[in-house]
Amino acid sequence: MEPAWYPDSIDSNRLRWWNGATWTDEIRQVFPVDPAICERCGRAKRVPRFGTPPPCRWCESDVNGFMEMWRSQAWQVLTTSGPRGTGWNELWIALRFQRIHETSGREALRPLAIGYLERMVAFAFADDEIEQHELDSFQQAVTDLQLAVDLGVAQSRVNELRQRMLRGRSLTQVRAGELPRVQRSDLHLEADETPYIDVNAVQIKYTASGPRHNSGRIIGSSKKFRFVGAGAGTELPWAKIVSIASEYGNIIISATTARGGGTYSVPDPEYVAAVLEGALRIAKRLVLAPGQRDTRSIPPNIKAEVWQRDGGKCCQCGDSHYLEFDHVIPLSRGGATSVGNLQILCRRCNLEKGARI
Repeated sequence: MEPAWYPDSIDSNRLRWWNGATWTDEIRQVFPVDPAICERCGRAKRVPRFGTPPPCRWCESDVNGFMEMWRSQAWQVLTTSGPRGTGWNELWIALRFQRIHETSGREALRPLAIGYLERMVAFAFADDEIEQHELDSFQQAVTDLQLAVDLGVAQSRVNELRQRMLRGRSLTQVRAGELPRVQRSDLHLEADETPYIDVNAVQIKYTASGPRHNSGRIIGSSKKFRFVGAGAGTELPWAKIVSIASEYGNIIISATTARGGGTYSVPDPEYVAAVLEGALRIAKRLVLAPGQRDTRSIPPNIKAEVWQRDGGKCCQCGDSHYLEFDHVIPLSRGGATSVGNLQILCRRCNLEKGARI
């Protein structure tokens, strides 16, 4: 039998607590089934003329105080061991022992469940890489939480988070070398050159008088990166490119030559950057060895400290949806991966910040 209150074998008007291994000395009284009587303490409720009887005024304060502590414990369990295991089971046992209906626990847990899934996704995206085990862990967490909580109207938010994880996993696979192939008759490349991407782009050059924009196309292949614009274009072999990143709605290319790098605005910068980075990794054999950490990776303890400091909300607008770890001073400008240089921003505020840099 699972831990719970059961009818006492000696006195049918009493309940005795079974802790899962043995009977204890904890005893509670059985009260008549009556909507005007509290089933927990046996005192009379205030019965209105119409509608459902309100909560027992005698128990309400005790239950509210316990539930406040229970929510705190539930969040600690979620962020340490997740919605399964001994700690998780003990949460529900504690409700039974207090004779608080599980419905109260499910209602209290719903916002915590969404917050926990948001936290999982933000932590997973902190290094821009979604590994298969991270996607599997997210899927398992959703399954476990749905068994305990009626997510109801929050289901659409869960679906958004799932789609974000699936897209992140897809982009990670592209970066790892699972590249698309472009079939266009007007692309004139070398005979042994394989095109991976061809997309409209705007090159942004920053000058003393302000940014200058040059419209054109980005073409990434097995041999080179090309920007073909109305004026002078750019053509770089992968050996001269240092890094490629998606940052604040643009892609940033760093090269070993002064004229090579640049900032480009494209319709889907995350995807374009993933394809170009995948091509770069293959050309320069930059595939990470097992267990090796990407230089963009944020250590778990730093992520947890930043999340706790910022309260799991955007520092700018207070939103708790589509959250991201942001470097106050961007990595591309020498910013450190430290608690002091990291903050939580929602996607909208993160993109707006990029427009101000």
